[in-house]
Amino acid sequence: MDQNLALYFNNDLEPYMSVRKVARELTDLGYSDKYFLFAVFLILTPLMFRYFYMRDPTWGPLSFHWGNKLLLSLTGAGAVVHIIKFVIGRARPHKTPQFNPGTFDHFLFDSHFHSMPSGHSQTIFVLVA
Repeated sequence: MDQNLALYFNNDLEPYMSVRKVARELTDLGYSDKYFLFAVFLILTPLMFRYFYMRDPTWGPLSFHWGNKLLLSLTGAGAVVHIIKFVIGRARPHKTPQFNPGTFDHFLFDSHFHSMPSGHSQTIFVLVA
């Protein structure tokens, strides 16, 4: 099904460009790098506050706790998803011959065969959980 959708929205006709732009913006929400940086910020902020002001902030333990929780959740879930991607080896739609949905090459390190499960979805689920 995803190959048909990719073909449908892959043309450069104007009516579809707005749908494509919205889809790209939603996909970009799933990039985990900004959430990793936010987690590190939550962890380091109370430590920096303690270092520069010589006292613990009242919000420090809560910030440290949530930063650690977010960092460990993103790392753990990301590791599991990437192991599953490596084992399944489903090709991305644009890399398959004639958009063949049955293209699987297991245990490859090529990122073009790490299409499923979605790492972007994993990031969003970690954030809402």
